[in-house]
Amino acid sequence: MLLAGLAPRGVPARRHDALRGLGAIGDPRGSAAIEAALADPRLTVRVGSIMGCAGVCTSPATIERLADMAIHEDNAAVALAAQKTLAAIRAKGPAEDQAVRSAVDRRRPTALPPNASADQRALAAIFSADLDGPSAIPALVAVLPGASSALQRQLTWRLGGAGDARAVDALEGAPRRAGPDGAGVCLRRPREAARARRGGSGWRGRALRRSEAARPSGAARIVKRGGSAREPGSSARFSS
Repeated sequence: MLLAGLAPRGVPARRHDALRGLGAIGDPRGSAAIEAALADPRLTVRVGSIMGCAGVCTSPATIERLADMAIHEDNAAVALAAQKTLAAIRAKGPAEDQAVRSAVDRRRPTALPPNASADQRALAAIFSADLDGPSAIPALVAVLPGASSALQRQLTWRLGGAGDARAVDALEGAPRRAGPDGAGVCLRRPREAARARRGGSGWRGRALRRSEAARPSGAARIVKRGGSAREPGSSARFSS
């Protein structure tokens, strides 16, 4: 049944399901079909292949392709899905971890060309932050003002969850840029901002609780409705 759903001219939603299913099974024999679908012009199919890759893709060429998608996909939710898949591939073993780390290093914000868009730089900062930990805070802060609202929400959630005093100034302005559901809402009160600047341990917990509703549910959790894919909690639809 899964193979029938992979017919090149098949309904995109069925191909999406088949690709995800092959990845979930984890049989390496499905990797060729999943990797080929990464180049499908239909977004719904591409999303299925990205998600399927988490289970079976390990080749350096596929990791490079996913890394490009993680920065250059026009739809931010799809780019973030590629980043999540790469995180799953990293966990497979030392070789895969090193391949993903190398791909990230070649796509840091400072390595992007001068004509890279603000969202590409934001995606690159998020991509690098998964490896860099606290040292990624300055890069996340730097890309926050120019990013689209969808990526600003991602950035404020990450900065709010970090509990790092270096993010305080950016988070104080975040509610105006990212809306009241951003993690920065925890710093609306001056005393909370002052406590955060002092490195108080209490503000991180409030940031996480107050931003829980805005926390990304995982960009890879893309559902299909009416033949299109949609990120839960988002108005963006990914038509095939």
